[in-house]
This record gives sequence, C-alpha cells and structure tokens, in this order.
Amino acid sequence: MEDFHVNWLAVAAASITPMIVGMIWYHPKVMGTVWMKATGLKEEDMRAGNMGMIYGAALVLAFMLALFLMLNVTGFGQEDVQFHTFKHGLGHGLMLTLLFVLPLFGTNALFEKRGWNWLLVNVGYWWVTLSIALGILSAWR
Repeated sequence: MEDFHVNWLAVAAASITPMIVGMIWYHPKVMGTVWMKATGLKEEDMRAGNMGMIYGAALVLAFMLALFLMLNVTGFGQEDVQFHTFKHGLGHGLMLTLLFVLPLFGTNALFEKRGWNWLLVNVGYWWVTLSIALGILSAWR
C-alpha cells in the first residue's frame, strides 16, 4: 500500500466545481427558471441577503465536500493505476448521486411536498457536479 497523500490543487479544483456548475445549471436559460418556479422564489429573492457571506460559506462547504470526495475515489483499495481515470470518477459520481443524493433529496421532497421538477433539477445538478469533481479528483491524484 502506498502512502496516502492529498493533491491540494485537485481538491481546490473540485472545490470550485459546484460554483461553476451552479452558475451554469441555475442560469435562467438552463434550469434556473424551472428551479425558481419549483421553489417559489423570484429573481429579487435571489438578490436579497449578504451575497459575500453566502458565496463564502458555499465555498467552505464545497471544500469540505471535495475532501470527502477525494477519500471516496483515492481511498484504500483504489491505489491501482486502473482507477486513476476521469471515467472512474464519473462512475463514482453516478453511484453517489443514485445511492446518496437521491435518497436524501427524495426524502426531503416527499415531506416538504416538493414537485418532481424540484427534485430533478436539484438531483441533476448534484449528478453533474459530483461527476465532474470526482472525475477531477480521480484523474488528478
């Protein structure tokens, strides 16, 4: 077994992935309009609040997520070079989405009486985000 190390550049790249994907995914011309309708939010609601604090906290949370994801694709049993690919990370992204994100968001959607649009937009975002972040972390050890 090789020594465990952290590629901090890969973690940093994975940390900004949710921000970049979110900027695109939740844009009004992509899924933003569907998401705002599903959540009952309006554009002026999105501008309210301390945006510096919101984005700063989101970045800290994304960094914490990236550290967890790094362990998911580079942890024990995955030292073999066959696992050092972007495709391997994509597989982990799909499995985490189906077996972790969907059950969490699905449970919330049921009890909060959220519609299918809300569930599909949010789970879809995490599928894309996790797949890209895990692809980066898996390939760029």
